[in-house]
Amino acid sequence: NASLIVRLTLEQGQIPYETRLVDRRAKAQRGAAYRALNPKGLIPTLETPEGPIFETGAILLWLADRHGELFPAPASPARGKALKWF
Repeated sequence: NASLIVRLTLEQGQIPYETRLVDRRAKAQRGAAYRALNPKGLIPTLETPEGPIFETGAILLWLADRHGELFPAPASPARGKALKWF
């Protein structure tokens, strides 16, 4: 599941979060409530103070930019090497 890496990153960074499961069997990700958060209807979605973010890579970059110890900073020479693994 693509959300696992997001949860592991939140745990590693000791960032408080709440998991809300999406009933994929009932295709809840295709419903209006979920699509209001993520128009693509994909999992995962991270709700932030600035609004929801979706796509795993985008979520991880957002977390990294706000919690600097998780990933090399944009100006760091190591950033390019780290981005290759996304």
